Amino acid sequence: GHHAVGGRELVPLAALIKEESRTERHAVTRSRICAREDGGVGGEVGEAETRRPLLRYGCAAQSKKGEDFFLLRTDCARPSTSSSSSTTSHPPTFAVFAVLDGHNGDAAAIYTRDNLLNHVLSAMPQGLSREEWLHSLPRALVAGFVKTDKEFQTKGQTSGTTATFAIIDGWTITVASVGDSRCILDAQGGAVSLLTVDHRLEENVEE
Repeated sequence: GHHAVGGRELVPLAALIKEESRTERHAVTRSRICAREDGGVGGEVGEAETRRPLLRYGCAAQSKKGEDFFLLRTDCARPSTSSSSSTTSHPPTFAVFAVLDGHNGDAAAIYTRDNLLNHVLSAMPQGLSREEWLHSLPRALVAGFVKTDKEFQTKGQTSGTTATFAIIDGWTITVASVGDSRCILDAQGGAVSLLTVDHRLEENVEE
């Protein structure tokens, strides 16, 4: 079912995937490459740096077979419709964290690590405000996952991977996943929430 968090209704990822499969579109002609730019990408009017949370992060991994990978980016530039602040020296950015648990080889995990983010960004319409950007993220994530899967299948490889993908923009966290690599939110006050659902036959009726 749908869930409301912070006053926003969340749509199940499975429902978006079904809709995406029915209405698959051609990729937009321009893709926004996630990279820090010294100029040309503007911040939004009234978006003060002091209002953004301080992001601290760490990474620890123990890969027994060498099939597990992660993605960690904190400097991805978010496009803005604001022309008045296009010369700002500090363009608005978002962070990306991903865990990829490969199996039967590392090819799928490596390909996903190197391509999923760009596929998600290429599915985003251009010229969006921050609110529109956040609202469009779930559908773009679905499109990015589907495109990555389809492209990898054409390579004739037999490996696979889980993919848990989190985008943090200000105080908003958007998470999408396939497989059973969990994303857990440990919020201030002691509330612990699972932000993903395990895609395992023995635990998930829909799966």
